[in-house]
Parts: sequence; structure tokens; C-alpha cells
Amino acid sequence: MSQLKTIPRPEKLTVARSLHENLLARQSSGPAEPGLDAYIPLLASLISGLSSHVEGKTAASAEHQTLLARAEAADGKVDTLYRHIDSYLAVEGSVQRGELSLGAKALRAAASPDGMALVNARVPEENAYCRRMLETLRNPVNAGILAGIEMPMAWLDRLEEALDESEAAQKELDGVRFDKRKHVGLGRNVEEEWVDVVGRLRSYMDNRAGRYEAVRQTEGEELMDPLDKVLRRMRAEAAARKTRRDKEEKPPAGEPTTPGKTVDAPRA
Repeated sequence: MSQLKTIPRPEKLTVARSLHENLLARQSSGPAEPGLDAYIPLLASLISGLSSHVEGKTAASAEHQTLLARAEAADGKVDTLYRHIDSYLAVEGSVQRGELSLGAKALRAAASPDGMALVNARVPEENAYCRRMLETLRNPVNAGILAGIEMPMAWLDRLEEALDESEAAQKELDGVRFDKRKHVGLGRNVEEEWVDVVGRLRSYMDNRAGRYEAVRQTEGEELMDPLDKVLRRMRAEAAARKTRRDKEEKPPAGEPTTPGKTVDAPRA
């Protein structure tokens, strides 16, 4: 039973489908065997549950990668415009232009008090910081300073667009992550049911044929071959891993097995 638990979820689905096909073929050729035929609807239910969660997780993972790329692109735009705006204010504040320089320095202190410290912060933190920056820069009281230092106002519009896109992508990412976790959690429940049903089917098949019923024994082996094939492969892989570990741990021939100095034998 413990070995059944270690079979990966996609392979559990493949095994369930193959066992289901085998039992259906046996049922159609007869004779009727209620004890064995009862596993057909149980396997069909497992196939439905496993395929839903295996395919759902795969779809969620693919969507996650797409959204992640979109979120990273949007965050890159936010970073770029954040740098442009903060750097522009810093430069204008450092140029000796009297009141305009003082105004630019004061505006930067109000709009971007931490300079570019938030560029590498978590996306929600950086976005919140840039939102406050936008709000300050768009305050009508600062319009005169921005006009005086010839701030490219298109940067503000582009920053707002980048923030909107970044926040939308983050929201969708959160939703996809939830869907992925949901499929993983629900899939575990179906996997536990799979282990129970397939384990009981295996026990049934082990006791189905008498010692001298060779034909019935062969039929049982053929029906369960999809499962046995996977288990044989897993045992072979485990044995190969153990052999590799043993070779890695075994010291090369001729080397001492314990560390320390080698002492020359006394001369005769």
C-alpha cells in the first residue's frame, strides 16, 4: 500500500485509465463477475477526479507562467518611470536655479522621500510608493514647479498606466495561485481514494484465482499489468539509486577507510 502512495499523480491517472479499459474489455467478453465489475464505476470516478485536478493544475501552472511574465514586464515599466521621475527631480534640485531648484528639491522630498530605495522592494510596496508619488506630483499646488522645471508630464500618465497594469496582473496572479493550491489540495483527496480503491482491487485479484487455475491467474496478471509495470519500474529505479549511493560512499580501492596519518613499517 505504501508503494501505491508514492506513484506520481499523473501516473495514477494513467494507471486508472488502463485498469478501467482492461476491466471493461473483460466485462464485455464475459462471464459476469459482480465482485470485479464493481470496480469499473469506482475507477471511472477516480479518472474523472484525477483528470480534473491533473489537467487543472497544469492549466493553472501555464496561466501562472503567462501572468508572471506579464507582471514582470509591467513591473519593469514601473521601475523605469519611477527612476526617470525621481532622477529628474534630483537633478533639477541640484542645479543652481534659485527658487526653481529649491522647489524641485522640496517636491522630491515630498513626492519621493526615500529616493529610489523602493526600486527593488516587493511589487505591492513599490506600487504603493509610486501611487503616493503620483498623487503628490499631480496636486495642483505643484503645477507651477513642474512647469518651471519642464517635467515631462507624459511620464506621470505612463506611470499610472504601468501601475494599473502591474496591479491587475498581481491580482490575477493571486487568483491563479489560489486555483493551483486548490487543485493540489483536492487532488490529494482523490489520490487517497485511488490508493484505497486500487489497493482493494489488487487484493481482490490476488485472491481471485485458485492455486491450480493457471488461465485465471494469467488473466489476472494481464488485467493488473498497467499497475505492476509501474511498480516494477519504480523498484528498479530505487535499486539503481541505492547502487549509485553505495558506490559514492565506498572509498576507492587502496585508500584507507579511516582518516589519519600513514605510518611506515619499521625496517628489518
